[in-house]
Amino acid sequence: MTRQTTTKCCICGLKFENSHLFPLLLLKVEVYELIKISQPKLRKNDFICFKDLNHYKLKSIQKILPQVKTSEEKVINSVKNQEFLSKDIHHTYHEKRTFGEKLADKVATFGGSWSFIISFTLFIIIWIIFNSYKVLHNPFDPFPYILLNLILSCLAALQAPIIMMSQNRQEAKDRLRATHDYEVNLKAEFEIRMLNSKIDDYLQASLQRIKQLEEQQEKLSKA
Repeated sequence: MTRQTTTKCCICGLKFENSHLFPLLLLKVEVYELIKISQPKLRKNDFICFKDLNHYKLKSIQKILPQVKTSEEKVINSVKNQEFLSKDIHHTYHEKRTFGEKLADKVATFGGSWSFIISFTLFIIIWIIFNSYKVLHNPFDPFPYILLNLILSCLAALQAPIIMMSQNRQEAKDRLRATHDYEVNLKAEFEIRMLNSKIDDYLQASLQRIKQLEEQQEKLSKA
């Protein structure tokens, strides 16, 4: 059984099998320049482990962003630490609601339903009938139903801001969902770019290896 040879990574200094290292000679220029800035004593024939290589590739992709915001920093950290970014926004947002916010949501939900429309219509009809046809000898709100108008005005004055509160919370939730979607899409783009870069590096290394084998075979055939 052949023993795997080990080589030291030029960044972290740990020893790895050659299959877990990549030669600096075959790296793209922008990635190599980034490594050279942090490690000026490196040589072209040194090797780097894939963990450190991914770190510098991520930094090279990060340079594409004109200005790193909080959400983008969060995405970069999740890629570095190999953490999941997706989460249930609906569940997380609703867990943080206060009692007033929950009450506003319930009132807005009921106020915009057929149950409210039908029940309130029946209430108005009964009110008018009670005060129009002499069901009572002395109706408490005779025509033109001033008390009913006052109740309707108060209800509209209270219901409007409650519905606006619920709508404002829905807009905040939509903004949170949009930010989360942006973060997930940005992370997916980072991962795809790094994967494409890794495949390109593998192809380049394979072509270089094939070229070396051809040269060795040519030398053997001439010998």
